[in-house]
Amino acid sequence: MKTKALFALITSILLIISLAGCHTSNLNEEPIAAIDEVLLIFDLDTQDEIYQVSMDYFVDEKIVGDAGARNADCTPFAENDRIYHPIKKGVDLNADLDISKLALQLYVADFINDFGDHKSEYKIENEIKLVAEYGNVYYIAIAGDKENGYTAFLKTADTKAN
Repeated sequence: MKTKALFALITSILLIISLAGCHTSNLNEEPIAAIDEVLLIFDLDTQDEIYQVSMDYFVDEKIVGDAGARNADCTPFAENDRIYHPIKKGVDLNADLDISKLALQLYVADFINDFGDHKSEYKIENEIKLVAEYGNVYYIAIAGDKENGYTAFLKTADTKAN
């Protein structure tokens, strides 16, 4: 009886160890947007701590949505951090909306508490204009500081959709 229990225990442990090794992730792998989303990737290169990046979405100069990204524990993003922000068709934007003229007005906040209140929010000087398509990834850099202002620019667009 003890032999069967010991055999079952050892088999279970070996199974768990082998399954644990099956999960791998490649940190260098390029992100791919889902076919029903626009994936925005923000690269931060700022002199000040940034706690939140928020944005208003515009099409033909009309606001069509807004969103924000922050750490769940309200801590600042790490220096040179990368923020992934998907915009879902039919969830974040109306499914019938023509996003080929999507524009983003970005803001950064220098402090945020558990209630979502921020001490200071800074409007980024320039608007980002995209010829957006669902299934694409757009890389946007945010640079600057409180004293001289923040800027953003489109780095590249990756059109690999799955």
